[in-house]
Amino acid sequence: MKLLTFNGDYLSLSEVVRESWSENKESTLNYTPEFLRSCFEYPGATTSLAPMICEDGKPVAFIAGFPRSVEWNGNPQRLLLSTLLTSSPRTKGKGFGAWLWIDLAQRARAAGYDGMISICVDGGPVNRIVEECGRRLRFPTSRIFTVGYRSVVLTGRAPVSPPPRDDEREDIDLFMELAAAGTRDVPLRRVWTRSEAEWQCRLRSGAIFVASRDNGTRGIITGYVADMMGPAAMRIVSIEDLLWHELDAAGRALLLESFLAKAAAQGAQIASVAITGHTDDEILKRLRFRTIARRMNVYITRWEGHPPDPVNALYLDVF
Repeated sequence: MKLLTFNGDYLSLSEVVRESWSENKESTLNYTPEFLRSCFEYPGATTSLAPMICEDGKPVAFIAGFPRSVEWNGNPQRLLLSTLLTSSPRTKGKGFGAWLWIDLAQRARAAGYDGMISICVDGGPVNRIVEECGRRLRFPTSRIFTVGYRSVVLTGRAPVSPPPRDDEREDIDLFMELAAAGTRDVPLRRVWTRSEAEWQCRLRSGAIFVASRDNGTRGIITGYVADMMGPAAMRIVSIEDLLWHELDAAGRALLLESFLAKAAAQGAQIASVAITGHTDDEILKRLRFRTIARRMNVYITRWEGHPPDPVNALYLDVF
């Protein structure tokens, strides 16, 4: 077994992810080669922050880190989002996950990042890996938030006319403006560059985006459509950005209905949204989004100092 840097073989990576995650009790996305390639097209992403363990030239375990700029209580931070930690069924339990996480943390520190974000399924083994490896490296690590989820079935949804939209450039400008203004008081919040916003809204695999400008109030919802793994071929739309603080309840409902109709037109059968506390979710309840069992723990690792304190809300993608 060799520890190497990811070589861009998205087909082999997709196969090992599918083989590994198909054993999970809960449903998960089908990370196709196209989807994985799109992830690495995120601005600033690099394969140098994606170590893998190989046997006979093929990956058997993998992890990747993607850059995220945030403000934490008003202080700018450059963090690396750790994700896609995977080990093939026949290599699980051999410590490869810990080996990869440690290697990625060391790469992130050497690359000048201020710390690392790790998002783990509540109750899953990755929580233990993050906690134990943080202690082993003497990097202060703590769980700062637990994300809940709501979902709704889209079958039989009546078509809704999408809100009028202007040109693409104005859409991206609006996204950046609303993201900055609507999350200003959130203790841990993502900060966007224009190229990142363009990827999020338009360029990523399966991207869906709706914008509303009505009577001087504006709102935006973003997300992406992807296939689920499993015998029943289902498609899910993951809602990511609910930037609707200027809209009243009726405007939020209309914008969300428009988004869901657009997703359903692209084959989505289920919609899911992470509840991170940065916006009121009353409209989700009104539109019959139900709480589901899935929960994700958000860990932050620093290189020195005190373990990070918990937050009561965050604005960050849960990937």
